[in-house]
Amino acid sequence: MAPTISGKSNDGSIYGGLMQNFVSTTREGGLYFETNFSINKMRLYPSVSITTGEGQGFFDPVANSGFKYGGRIDFMPLGDFIKNNAFISQDIYHEPKPKFAIGVADSYNVKTSNSISAGNGTVSGIYDETGKAAFANYNKFVVDLIFKYNGFAFVGEYIDGSIHGKDLFTDTAGEVRLTPENASAKYSVGSAINVQSSYVTHDGWAFEGRYSYVKPEFDVATSIIQTQHWYTAAFNKYMMNNALKFGINATYIDQNGAGQNKTTWINNLAVQISF
Repeated sequence: MAPTISGKSNDGSIYGGLMQNFVSTTREGGLYFETNFSINKMRLYPSVSITTGEGQGFFDPVANSGFKYGGRIDFMPLGDFIKNNAFISQDIYHEPKPKFAIGVADSYNVKTSNSISAGNGTVSGIYDETGKAAFANYNKFVVDLIFKYNGFAFVGEYIDGSIHGKDLFTDTAGEVRLTPENASAKYSVGSAINVQSSYVTHDGWAFEGRYSYVKPEFDVATSIIQTQHWYTAAFNKYMMNNALKFGINATYIDQNGAGQNKTTWINNLAVQISF
């Protein structure tokens, strides 16, 4: 299940503050079904999936873990984008008419051993009432939208990660219950918003700005998710009919809250070749 409309390998900004906290690039073993159809001039792209929930570690499963159930629907009220353009963050094909899409996705991973439900074996220290190793259920909810017209693109995203479960403990004797606060040190629980805008000229020069805000569910020092503000400026050049792209960006990260307060600069240079 694709977590967002824009979260693809050909995303113009290369490196994002929102996705890295809740989503990683991974493959899932399981069953997938997707289709698309029209209602008048409107287009819909629904999909559902049932996977192992183990990410790329599905050949080495963790005991007492469960399946992940996911679904997504993309709705395009103004009709389809040209050349699959809805699933690229920038308007490299210059939509001749305004196009808009909104997507809603949700996944529920039963007894996941990964902090963002995209792998396995990274969570430990949780037990059931018998003292057997156990895990919480992880839910991920996403809403995103994209607008494109004549080289201009705007993308907005919201994502929320939460855990569920009962009769879970942090000791084998079953005396210390797993609370949402201390579970935030094991799972990425919280929310984030991301907004970005870009413009691509007819000769392939692309300019983009992005802002992301990440908020933990519990503002404690041990939480995996910490309060962060991400500011990104990106520049790309598309060549060879968009098959070759050079991209650079600069990101300023301001982290504050109960955890360590710090600021960070991240700079990236990337080359992408499409076949």
